[in-house]
Amino acid sequence: MAQAEVFARPARPLRGAEEGDAKALDEIERRSSPAPNSNTRSDLARPSMGQDMYKGRRTEIDFINGVIAEKGHEVGLPSPSHVRLIEAVKLVEHGQIPANPENLSAI
Repeated sequence: MAQAEVFARPARPLRGAEEGDAKALDEIERRSSPAPNSNTRSDLARPSMGQDMYKGRRTEIDFINGVIAEKGHEVGLPSPSHVRLIEAVKLVEHGQIPANPENLSAI
């Protein structure tokens, strides 16, 4: 079987990290972490879901985290953090709480 690539990189370190190889995990974390002192995103930049919440628009939470929670339930793997995240986002969408990153601390 040919080695697959993940984000244009060999999948072997990812598989090793998944299997408990500490060196492979370190490599994955090194590759996925921003460089020290890099300012890749300003304080004004927000992911699209955050923008939707601040602007009072419906989000895609059901199509992202909702699918994860649903599929987990189907196979008997609960995903309580996804369920709580969905609940928090829905509270914002329905105007019951303000859009605020601090809402995540309860999750």
